[in-house]
Amino acid sequence: PLNEPLNPAEPLNEPLNDNRELMSKIITAMQNNPQITAKKLSAKLSTSLSTIKRNIRALNKSQSINHVGSKKNGHWVITSNTHYKEVL
Repeated sequence: PLNEPLNPAEPLNEPLNDNRELMSKIITAMQNNPQITAKKLSAKLSTSLSTIKRNIRALNKSQSINHVGSKKNGHWVITSNTHYKEVL
């Protein structure tokens, strides 16, 4: 029915994919190419640029990755592969 009451136990928005899997793919891509950009990650992983940037911010916040240098000439440093699981 159209006016069916919401069940508070059910999430309103279910994620389309598992963020941990995407974060793992981002970290792997950064290990293989430390100079990779968010735009190239987006194309490589067939994911929107905003989703890639959001996941990079989360990985950065959890101190799993760190960007060293400028945007143009910098590179990614992977500090830990396990911390990103704690973000979610």
